[in-house]
Amino acid sequence: MQTLEEIRAYCRSDRFASSAGCEIDEVGEKTAKCSLVLTDLHRNALGGVMGGAIFTLADLAFAVASNWQAPGTVAISSQIAYLSAPKGGRLTAEAHCVKDGRSTCFYRVPVRDEFGTTVAELSVTGFHLGSEPSALGPSENSPKAFVCPDRTANCFFHSFQKDSFMLEWEMKNHPPKKKGVML
Repeated sequence: MQTLEEIRAYCRSDRFASSAGCEIDEVGEKTAKCSLVLTDLHRNALGGVMGGAIFTLADLAFAVASNWQAPGTVAISSQIAYLSAPKGGRLTAEAHCVKDGRSTCFYRVPVRDEFGTTVAELSVTGFHLGSEPSALGPSENSPKAFVCPDRTANCFFHSFQKDSFMLEWEMKNHPPKKKGVML
């Protein structure tokens, strides 16, 4: 089992969340708690906390919870509800697995301010790219186009490239039962 420090070191390659100041506080069985100390960097033109800062924190909590034990899960759909303006100087996001299936998973990630008020909730559907034996790299059955050179599963790709790759991967691994059928 990995230590919290090993998990933090592995997730530092998620450079956007790291540079925004997001920290990993705790991990558990398909759970993770991450936090963000708010600075002027996180403020919008009106002085409130930028929605993107809240989303980034929640997304990191999902990524850690769904990947720290078995890397290879990416978000395929996310929906966030902003419920209240944050008060204080710190936000906390706690990701909890609601359902973990063979190829997909579903997580809820409430984000709270330092007074315990729920300021947002992220719902995420994740896709398991394939089983990986360790955090050192993908298995030979994992779709390789999703794996970054630094071996993280949290990369941004142009949606056309990702969609084209997934169709190619799906056709290779699950060909149509009838010849000549177009998807």
